[in-house]
Amino acid sequence: MELKIMDSSDINGVFWCKNYYVQTGQESFTLVANSGPLISDMIYFSINSTDHFIIQVGQIDRFTFFGDPNQEITGLFVDCRKGSPTLHKKVELKFKPDPTKHLYIERGIAKLFTNIKNITVRSEPIWFSTNVNTEYSIGNDRLIVPSDTELENFPIVQINELPLPNRTLQVILQREQRILREGGEYKQSFDLYMEGVKNRITIKKRS
Repeated sequence: MELKIMDSSDINGVFWCKNYYVQTGQESFTLVANSGPLISDMIYFSINSTDHFIIQVGQIDRFTFFGDPNQEITGLFVDCRKGSPTLHKKVELKFKPDPTKHLYIERGIAKLFTNIKNITVRSEPIWFSTNVNTEYSIGNDRLIVPSDTELENFPIVQINELPLPNRTLQVILQREQRILREGGEYKQSFDLYMEGVKNRITIKKRS
């Protein structure tokens, strides 16, 4: 997969890449899907920020931000990858929505965004499986870390090493869409670190 890197950060694995697009006017662009599974999720944020970081060990994030070109967003990132030379390094990025580029975030890097209300994000994930990380579940790849956690208390995670075929992500998303169309529900589970202890939390609709 060819990466057209534009700007890097102090964490190896957080950087900006050029999008594939055609400029159709002075402030008009037609975006083309970047290489990968060719699956995009559009996420609209009605809240200004969250009170926690999110870590995923089996997913690379690629985020394109759309919205007021003068709105400054802040992204906070903490490297939680086992064996990384920048383990537990924290980086802050300030940026504005720009359809010509996307933010690339590697597996195992905690992320939190603020001042993101009324922003729409195109997400183009790339998924990985594993033969090593026995606690990984493709349906529950989410670690939650409270935003006030001290750097030394952030977890250290083993990222997944096996790229999944593009078709795998397409099949999973088709299944999720079918469940939603049929009015079905599925539980959401994630790991939450509280005072250095990992707890498995499962959310389901109250009877």
